[in-house]
Amino acid sequence: MRLHRKNVKANLRQFSLWISLISLSLITSGCHEDLSQVREFSKVSGTIQETSEKLGKDIYESCLRRENRLDETEKLQSSFAQTQFPSPSGVLTRENSRTRTLEGFEEFPVTGDSSPYKFPPIRMDERCDRFKPVAKSTIQANLLAVNYLESLGQLAGDQRVSLNQNLTDLGSAITNLNSIFEKAKISVQINSDYVKAGENIVGFLLDNFVVKPIQRKNLKSVIVCQDENFQQYILLLNEVNQLYRDTWLESEKVGLYRYFEARFQQAPTRYRNNMPEFANEIQTITQQYTQEKAQLNGRKEQAETYIALLSLTAQNHHELAVIFGNNMDKKAIQSFCPQNSTATTAEIYQNLEPPSQEQLEEAQKVLDNYLKEAKPLVAKLNQKAP
Repeated sequence: MRLHRKNVKANLRQFSLWISLISLSLITSGCHEDLSQVREFSKVSGTIQETSEKLGKDIYESCLRRENRLDETEKLQSSFAQTQFPSPSGVLTRENSRTRTLEGFEEFPVTGDSSPYKFPPIRMDERCDRFKPVAKSTIQANLLAVNYLESLGQLAGDQRVSLNQNLTDLGSAITNLNSIFEKAKISVQINSDYVKAGENIVGFLLDNFVVKPIQRKNLKSVIVCQDENFQQYILLLNEVNQLYRDTWLESEKVGLYRYFEARFQQAPTRYRNNMPEFANEIQTITQQYTQEKAQLNGRKEQAETYIALLSLTAQNHHELAVIFGNNMDKKAIQSFCPQNSTATTAEIYQNLEPPSQEQLEEAQKVLDNYLKEAKPLVAKLNQKAP
């Protein structure tokens, strides 16, 4: 029971994203005595940061796994082709065994260069080097969202905002994201509006938390004025995370299938004179394929859950921005919010009326619903991969 309570408490701490908004409701309703308790949620943005780092690193590691399977498949096919096997009656040869498929295997179309091996051979890790800067930039891009959300939490707690990452480096990674993808020969172009939104958030953090720190009372203005940037930036993150899920992991899945398919197709010939070994090989192939496929699907599910958590966070950020912005439309918000670094959030605070009691109640409902929906996502992201 004690261990369970510790795990629950750890998970609750990782609901750091919206402490700023919860604290805002408490501030405006005068419940200052509860702030210290609520700030327990905002100690670290554990789930988002840990998951983003794990998924980012796996961009490179996925390439290593994929290339390793390509190498193994190539060696398997090469050794099999060089071996002359007799074809006794009733035994499948490598020609007619191609009609067989392992139960539970999917058929994948051939994609890309079917003969990527050239002389002199290139080491597996060198073939994946192009993904290293992609992985690093992806991690940095996700960390900007973490920085923004943590800064709101610290601001709500009336603490001096301390940003852990170098904002200049994060901004550079976001600005150069498309060029990094291009150098890695990844044919994806990130929407320039999404990139600009990220640059705007970096500028906002520098201007309002580093150069001239703002006060807790400005939190409402931050949520209202940064909402459009935050919405578009989450779209950028989801686009990159979906690329990892739908392209790189799917490509790895294809390589995984082809390797085990080759072993399965060759088994009747390789073990033609030893049925016990043949049966054992088929069982081994099936078990290994099932296990590795489950691990790969687990990584895909983690990516899907992470995307869902980011989307849920953006959705609730917008709902609260609408409430605290007194239902201003997009045009009104654009004229209300500062559009350059010389006008800070503090300068517009006086023009934003405090939320009414009804609005506070609406905001609390949004927060309660967010925590309810986020809890199973956080729990799933904290599960160990199969």
